[in-house]
Amino acid sequence: MNCLIENNNIFKLEYGQKECIGVTAAAYKELENDLITALEKAENYKQLSEEYKQKLIDNGLMTVPKTAEEIQMEILQGLNNLTGVVNNLGKRLEVLENESSSNIENSETTQCRTDENNGSIRKGKAVSK
Repeated sequence: MNCLIENNNIFKLEYGQKECIGVTAAAYKELENDLITALEKAENYKQLSEEYKQKLIDNGLMTVPKTAEEIQMEILQGLNNLTGVVNNLGKRLEVLENESSSNIENSETTQCRTDENNGSIRKGKAVSK
């Protein structure tokens, strides 16, 4: 088996055919340096993006997403407030029912009754006992 280096690629020569089997150390080192440079640029862009995001938040143009715990706390606070409102409405309803029943017992009510002689309806006042 014979090997041939061409443009930082290593080729195997066998029976007149050429097959790439690897790269030289120089090509590998160059690729490694390109990768490190790309990663450094990506980190710089990430930092720049975070700074820009923070400026948007500081200027009120963007809000920070809420965590699951914050959302749960808001829901619990809302439920507690709603429970208080329902309890208050229940107490008010009870007071109104009590006032209404005492007003009915103390007031005169009009009743309709049939006159036995001619079948006409007469209105009369009944006084509660």
